[in-house]
Amino acid sequence: MRTHRRVYDQKAYRAAILRDLQKQLNLSTDPGVRENLKSQINQHLQQDREWELSFGRSYVTPLKVPYSERFEAQKLGAVRNRELKRWEVPPHKALRPFLRWM
Repeated sequence: MRTHRRVYDQKAYRAAILRDLQKQLNLSTDPGVRENLKSQINQHLQQDREWELSFGRSYVTPLKVPYSERFEAQKLGAVRNRELKRWEVPPHKALRPFLRWM
């Protein structure tokens, strides 16, 4: 439970920083400052994507796991959803080991 709270707090903090940068961008009229803010926003968005690949999701991620590789996916932590007949990565589990099946 504590991990989920920490993840949520970190995500909320990162979202607040991004909102502040976007507000500054909307208020700024200097082209040099605007370009700098745009690059900072892009950098934060890239870091958010990297962070989500690490552990920051709150939803399951479906996978396309071939039948012959099912045991390997299971060892890495994938779960079989019998109702939907697919493999999934549970929430807050790193996605990097599963990239080849996404």
